[in-house]
Amino acid sequence: QRGGKLVYSTCSFCRSQNEDIVQWLLDTHKDARLLPPPPLLLPKDEAASMPAKGGEGATSVEHKFRPKAGFLRHTLRFDPATSHTSGLFLAILTKV
Repeated sequence: QRGGKLVYSTCSFCRSQNEDIVQWLLDTHKDARLLPPPPLLLPKDEAASMPAKGGEGATSVEHKFRPKAGFLRHTLRFDPATSHTSGLFLAILTKV
C-alpha cells in the first residue's frame, strides 16, 4: 500500500540476509524506498545532530543500544559488543 511502512529485521550479521535482500527489493520494486530510522535509533554521531524528542529518556536509550550504520543508507546494525543485544539488522521501507 502506498505510504505504508514495512520493517525488515533479522537477527543475522550476514550481509546476504540483510542489505542484499533490501537491495534486491529496491532493485525489483522501483516504487520502494528506504526510510530513515527514528532519531532514537540513529548511531550516536548521527543522533547528536538531531534534536532529542523525549528528553533524557531518548538520550539514555540511544547510549544503551548504540546501533551502527548498515551497508545501505538508512539501515542499522546492532552489534552484540556495543548494543547489548544478540545482534540485529533493521530497515524501514515504504511504497511511494
